[in-house]
Amino acid sequence: LCSFILSLLLTPVTIKISTRFSILKPAKSGHGKPCIGGVGIYMAFLAAVLFSLFFIKLPAMKISGVLLSSFIILLLGLIDDIKDLRPLLKIAGELLGIFLLIFLGFLTKIAFIPGWANIFITIAWFLFITNAFNLLDIMDGLTSGLVIIISLSLLVIAFINKDIFSCVILTALIGAHAGFLRYNYPPARVYMGDTGSLFSGFLLAMIAINISYAPMERNIVLLTPILAMSLPIFDVLFVMVMR
Repeated sequence: LCSFILSLLLTPVTIKISTRFSILKPAKSGHGKPCIGGVGIYMAFLAAVLFSLFFIKLPAMKISGVLLSSFIILLLGLIDDIKDLRPLLKIAGELLGIFLLIFLGFLTKIAFIPGWANIFITIAWFLFITNAFNLLDIMDGLTSGLVIIISLSLLVIAFINKDIFSCVILTALIGAHAGFLRYNYPPARVYMGDTGSLFSGFLLAMIAINISYAPMERNIVLLTPILAMSLPIFDVLFVMVMR
């Protein structure tokens, strides 16, 4: 509720700032539209997570790492929205956020493969999912709607596991995107831009490997994160094949 209300209030502010400084992306109408709505999403998300700390005890190191790494990705997306970054610089910035999370223990823990392979899979997973959401952000309401649906799916698993950390992150993200969707629903008044899509994809990639799938059937445990992210994954693979 906190992130939803804040997102409703902050998104119009990002529209005004984006218009004032001409940070616009082309639209079907031919007129540029504000494209830094992701800043409002992040601020609403951040405020809700920090507010929750007054009532819920979360691991300080983990929550600090998530907020810092996601801020790095947000900043990277904002710079890309204002001035297009070269792909290598973009990947370098993403790797900085990824290595920070790996250092704090956010990585796949597949028992039958060595540690270095888990690290490699984690890096590949983060890069793929983060950029998949970036590529998916091509239609009014699409990415925010998808973030909400995927977050709800992961939230059910986190709730079953009593994983309060993941529940807080996911509920804050759902609320922030629900508020933003009010202005991004067709016909969109604002886009989240790389600022929002990179940040949201990065967070979902993190939560998907942080959640424990132990209570589920063993033969589908490894497939669960892939199934949850199936649409962004398919979209990227489809674009690659078509190109």
